[in-house]
Amino acid sequence: MTSQYTPTVAIASQLAPSHAPILSPGVITYDNFKVFEKMCQRFFSHKSIAPNEQVQRIIYNFEDTSVQDWLDADFDKFVALTFPNFATEFMKKWLPLYWEDDILMRVIRMQDNRPFWPWVIDIKKCNLLLVGKPLHVAVGTMKAHLTTRFDPPLRAVYRSADNFETMETMTVFDNWVDEVRKIDDRIRAHSERNGKAYIDKLVAQSVAARIPLSSNISNTLPAPPHQSTPTPSTSSNTSRPPRPFIPRLSDAEKSLLASNGGCYKCRLFYTGHYADSCTVERPSPEAIRNVTPENAALAKTAYEQRKPAVVAAVFGTEPATFVSDNYSYDDSPMDEDYYPEYAADEYVPSFTDSLPKHVWWDCSLDAPFTCAPTPVRVLIDSGACPVMIFSEMAEIHSLVPRRLHKPFLVSGAFSSSSTPGDTSSLSTYCKLHLQSRDARWKSRVVHAIIVPNLVTDIILGLDFLIRNKLVLDPASRTLIAKECGFDLLNPPDASLFRTPIVRSPPQIQKADAALARAEAEQIRTARKTWRPVCIAVHAELLLLFKKHPARFDFQTHTTGSHNIIAVVRARIEHLASLDTLRELDHELKTSFSDCFPTDIPHVRDLPTEVYHNIEVPPNTHFSTARAYSCPRKYRAGWKTLIDQHVAAGRIRPSCSPFTSPSFIVPKADPNILPRWVNDFRGLNKVTTLDNYPLPRIDDILADCAKGSIWGKIDMTNSFFQTLMNPDHIKYTATLTPFGLWEWVVMPMGLRNSPATHQRRVTLALKDHIGKICHVYLDDIIIWSSSVEEHKVNVSLVLEALRAANLFCSLKKSILFTTEIDFLGHHISPRGIEADASKVERILNWPRPRSAKDVRRFLGLVRYIATFLPALAEFTSILTPLTRKECNTFFPGWSPTHQNAFDQIKSLIVSRECLTTINHDNPGANKIYVTCDASLRRTGAVLSFGESWEAARPVAFESRQLRGPELHYPVHEQEMLSIMRAITKWRSDLLGTHIHIYTDHKTLENFDTQRDLSRRQARWMEYLSQYEYTIHYIAGELNTVADALSRLPDSCDPHPSSSPVTAVFEIRSDPTFVSDIKSGYTSDPWCKSLITDMEKNLIDEKLGIQLSNGLLFVGSRLVIPRFKDLRENLFRLAHDNLGHFGGNKSYLSLRDDFYWPNMRRDLVRAYVPSCVECQRNKSCTTKPPGPLHPLPVPDKRFDSVAIDFVGPLPKDDGFDEIVTITDRLGTDIQIVPCSSSQSAEQFATLFFNNWVCENGMPSDIVTDRDKLFVSKFWKALMKLSGIQHRLSTAYHPETDGASERSNKTVIQCLRFHVERNQTGWVRSLPKVRFDIMNSINNSIGLSGFMLKSGHSPRLIPPLLTPLDIPAIIVTPPDEDALSPESHAATSFMDQLHVDFLDAQDSLTAAKISQAHQANVNRSADHHFAVGDKVLLATAHRRHDYMQAKDGRVAKFMPRFDGPFSITKAFPNSSLYTLALPENSKIHPTFHSSQLRPFVENDDTMFPHRILPRPGPIVTNSGSTEYFIERILDERKRGRGKQFLVRWLGYGAESDLWLAGSELANTEALDNWEKLMALRTPPSS
Repeated sequence: MTSQYTPTVAIASQLAPSHAPILSPGVITYDNFKVFEKMCQRFFSHKSIAPNEQVQRIIYNFEDTSVQDWLDADFDKFVALTFPNFATEFMKKWLPLYWEDDILMRVIRMQDNRPFWPWVIDIKKCNLLLVGKPLHVAVGTMKAHLTTRFDPPLRAVYRSADNFETMETMTVFDNWVDEVRKIDDRIRAHSERNGKAYIDKLVAQSVAARIPLSSNISNTLPAPPHQSTPTPSTSSNTSRPPRPFIPRLSDAEKSLLASNGGCYKCRLFYTGHYADSCTVERPSPEAIRNVTPENAALAKTAYEQRKPAVVAAVFGTEPATFVSDNYSYDDSPMDEDYYPEYAADEYVPSFTDSLPKHVWWDCSLDAPFTCAPTPVRVLIDSGACPVMIFSEMAEIHSLVPRRLHKPFLVSGAFSSSSTPGDTSSLSTYCKLHLQSRDARWKSRVVHAIIVPNLVTDIILGLDFLIRNKLVLDPASRTLIAKECGFDLLNPPDASLFRTPIVRSPPQIQKADAALARAEAEQIRTARKTWRPVCIAVHAELLLLFKKHPARFDFQTHTTGSHNIIAVVRARIEHLASLDTLRELDHELKTSFSDCFPTDIPHVRDLPTEVYHNIEVPPNTHFSTARAYSCPRKYRAGWKTLIDQHVAAGRIRPSCSPFTSPSFIVPKADPNILPRWVNDFRGLNKVTTLDNYPLPRIDDILADCAKGSIWGKIDMTNSFFQTLMNPDHIKYTATLTPFGLWEWVVMPMGLRNSPATHQRRVTLALKDHIGKICHVYLDDIIIWSSSVEEHKVNVSLVLEALRAANLFCSLKKSILFTTEIDFLGHHISPRGIEADASKVERILNWPRPRSAKDVRRFLGLVRYIATFLPALAEFTSILTPLTRKECNTFFPGWSPTHQNAFDQIKSLIVSRECLTTINHDNPGANKIYVTCDASLRRTGAVLSFGESWEAARPVAFESRQLRGPELHYPVHEQEMLSIMRAITKWRSDLLGTHIHIYTDHKTLENFDTQRDLSRRQARWMEYLSQYEYTIHYIAGELNTVADALSRLPDSCDPHPSSSPVTAVFEIRSDPTFVSDIKSGYTSDPWCKSLITDMEKNLIDEKLGIQLSNGLLFVGSRLVIPRFKDLRENLFRLAHDNLGHFGGNKSYLSLRDDFYWPNMRRDLVRAYVPSCVECQRNKSCTTKPPGPLHPLPVPDKRFDSVAIDFVGPLPKDDGFDEIVTITDRLGTDIQIVPCSSSQSAEQFATLFFNNWVCENGMPSDIVTDRDKLFVSKFWKALMKLSGIQHRLSTAYHPETDGASERSNKTVIQCLRFHVERNQTGWVRSLPKVRFDIMNSINNSIGLSGFMLKSGHSPRLIPPLLTPLDIPAIIVTPPDEDALSPESHAATSFMDQLHVDFLDAQDSLTAAKISQAHQANVNRSADHHFAVGDKVLLATAHRRHDYMQAKDGRVAKFMPRFDGPFSITKAFPNSSLYTLALPENSKIHPTFHSSQLRPFVENDDTMFPHRILPRPGPIVTNSGSTEYFIERILDERKRGRGKQFLVRWLGYGAESDLWLAGSELANTEALDNWEKLMALRTPPSS
């Protein structure tokens, strides 16, 4: 047997309040940690422990080793926290990730069988933890929340209580809880008394009759005749005969018996009883041997052949009561050593006070020969296996009977062997298809067995539940479909939902593919959304610039910092006012929620005072058309639409002789039901026109201009809200593949539907129209002068709509707004503005670039030349550009041409040219819409006049063909131009007759066309609301529309740029204003300030005020310490405005925002810790760190400095010079060499030129050349015992001797090389001689003098040897030294004195040099191990450059990092850094190359914290990180390397990776696209 590990739960314990609590090891939950937290608070209060010491007093009281290790790792950090902050950190780390979900489930789950009072206490406690969450239950709705989750017995008694109405009206929640608690206590007491009394009675009967209590409780049938109840013994002394030993059952045998219906006592298979009711005293030996898999299989085969199906539907007349307790007895006929283990685990079902009612489902039967689904009521029986139907029911609905392959045997729930003949044989079945009453859910087709004498019409058994994936919960009376979550027993309001289409797997795959393509298209087009956003922001900023020109003076403020901050502040105030308007909008929509349903109600709830009439002249006949064909793939969708309309009562079966065809039009989204279109063209021709007028647009706009705040209400399914006249319903009959249906409500497509709806809404609002609102078809506009007045006006309009049973769209209605678009005009506090789109095609006409473009433009101009005589003055300038020779060579576009071009466009859109439509007094004038289409665009012009030739233009329209429109047939492209025009100018064209002109003659017959495509059918339905006539016009006369349809594609659809250019973008975060308001309640300073204002303790002279929920100090907005509000403003003032210093950033914020210590937080905390500033700003102070000269050597030739000079021009095969200098100045060797030499070759050169002459030195000082860091050179130094001293990276001051030698050598060589820079090799001996013979200023001696004791003779002596008197040498005494010895001793002494003098002089020189150098240096930074520093990039700019890429050092960062210090040598100002793995430089640097890195204050600026996510471990065990973007690339060999920035990490973690490692990554694709855009195209 396998054991399952159950984790223990941690327990908080406390001996006394004076003792600190202890949390034991185990799983930490929210409940046990809260207990521990309360104990800690009690301990702190009892001991009066200071807040800064509280965590230290309890941090060792966690017994879990994992928790203690976590605390020890950051001990100092946790001890410094306050206890509330420590508790927050602890919960983030140790509580389960989704612990709030468990709390939520405890709040929303049912009461079940729990007592009411503990259940309410638990919900209230958990609900407190959800404050601020979306599912938090408000205090006002807590009573309704609990009532819907009552236990069924409690709910029944509660609703039938005498004081039910009193309890429902209780406003105090605790009083209501007390009343419900009393009811629950009475129910539980009654249940306990009944159960105990009944158990006592059964126990007494069982003891008297000596029968098992389980048999009495279970109400079992009498035992068969051949089984007898054993007689109890009369004497305890009677001995029993010996019985054979019976072995215990093994686990395998128990499992085999349990899975095959066996008995543990008699050990037989499929006995029909269990061990507690078995009458066999002991199993037989044959039965003991019978427990094998083979015998079990034989028994199962025999049992299946004789077993009938059990039908468990039982109908009782009286409720039965049971008891709910367990009872065990010890009357066993077997030996004590054979007492079965199962007796203790006997299962007794739980009991209830009464049997529940049967589960019935009200549904509809979809029969094949009925025109509509038939309502039926079926029984849900999970105890029955098959689905059964009454034979008469199948016969009534013409369900075709079919014969079963083999008869099906069924029996009742109380069948037994004692009642033969209770098994029935059924041989026929039929196919059954059910659906919900609202047609929202449809079942799969199941096979139902036909039963002759079934007690009900239909019984749905397990087969129905399993095939349709239904979950039955009898306790809560729910039957839920797992696939869609639909509850069959509790369907929602049918008018609020639409039925989804049940699709096959191929249809689902196709829909998913279409959805994926749509999402991909949205992603592709998302990048294009920046342009309209910029245009909108540009317009907003332009308005602000014009309104406040002094605040936006770009000449005095080149950075625009003050301007941006002021605009942001203004934007915040605007958002605050919008929040207030949104809250009012939501408040009114909630108050009038019945006016904003998701869908209109059932037909029976619509008013019967208003009807739509179809007036047809007497004896008028219209031809009835045949039904259109419907593709099979859309038949299911059409059937669903019919079912929905039938369920809503909008249509009914018809037998009318007046029929119109209909068809289905699928929508682009396959998941949405198609559109049902009725073709009422024949009916509309004979219908008498309803001349109910539409209101004048001028009157509406004139009244709307009076207000300063507006609202717009849009009607939802407006036509379906009006009933048809019962006498005229017959005219609306329409043909479908599923029969003939007629409309009970006003359908779309009828001629007079707009007039009827206008009349109904006008009558409903007759008391308010012209005063506070206007109606135009299904749109209602409301205006007011103030917010308070508008709230009253909107309420009046909604009350009137509610009284008239008119319903509105929740999504499309806007009740409170400061700007609105209505009837083609923009209404705002600025006034009524005309729709700019009417003339934007002319204003945005691009500059002509060919003679053909000029002809098109002048073709438009000539059409209106008769209205503008002054136009000829400018057209004469452009006309020469249309000559024949301009076709091949178009002349340059001069300023004169541009001026004429602009003047013509201005005249075309001026008042002298354009006119307006006078709907009140048109006279002889008519409305004309002239359209045309090309292969690329559509164009149209709206004109008004007595004739088409004399009509003046009103508006122009041109739009590009996109996507599938480019592939439309020619006649559909021409029709598309008409549809675009009448759709755009709908408000000008509705309610009057219009004349449409096109150069496509076939469109004249569009209104009578018989066969329509789906697209044409949609257009035809939309055109049915207009009165129009289509006329043909020759193409050569259609110049204006033709020119607009051939507008060049370069035409910018947006207005041309103004002189003011917006160089930044403002985005509105909807949570920003709400965060400010929330912060006022949490920031102590703001909270106290508001409290003082409420108590009138603030002097008004201070200028502190509240406006729209925002706090101001003067004109400065107060920003609380809440979330990242202040950090966002710092980021705007510093990061977004050029990373200027703290003072400049503060000045940009000060005029508009305020909070305590704002300047200190910005100047001392935010700006110094800006990582970008630290990396990119150069040091303006003296280099840090004093000069540390190398120590003076103790001996000559003991310390050598080596350095290279080169590369140089090749000479005699050499291109480099090596200088070997004795650091005491004794000798210098200048040797030519090659830059390509190896370390072995250089070692030979060093031996031949220095060691052979001066011996082996003790130490060598070099830089970090590749030769000196090679393995060979390191091994050579180790074997020879020479100490090798390497200079630090990019710090040449380390090796001053070699650097000085190099400078001197180069200076001397300039005097010896030729003009062609050759001959320097043969000059090296002479240069060495000159250097060795010159006096060294540091030591006061020449190199020769210090090395050999004398300087070489360069100038001949003035006296010859003959002129020098002879020296007489007297022989010494015997004890005296010889003259040779004395001279040698004097020479050695003098040489030693010179060496000591040189040492002293060199020491003095180094001290002097250090003093002079330190004058220009600042104090050294003393870093410690672990500190973070930035590393200068002055000597590593090659890392940022690429060959011939044109990069300059001015744009390169001055520092990079930060890097941690691993080793510190402050005495020598040297520090070793932890550089990236791919770094090739030595990690030790002088302090002058380092800058201290200022860490961010995570508590003040949490937004700067880098998340640094951990790696993802793949299946192979490797780790992977996410790439944020690629920063740079460089060539390496035949491939490339890319500099990668990791997601969530800073610049210090950037890494160069090979291109092969980045293959198939999105980051590399984006980088290549970016490089392709930056690369200029090759000519």
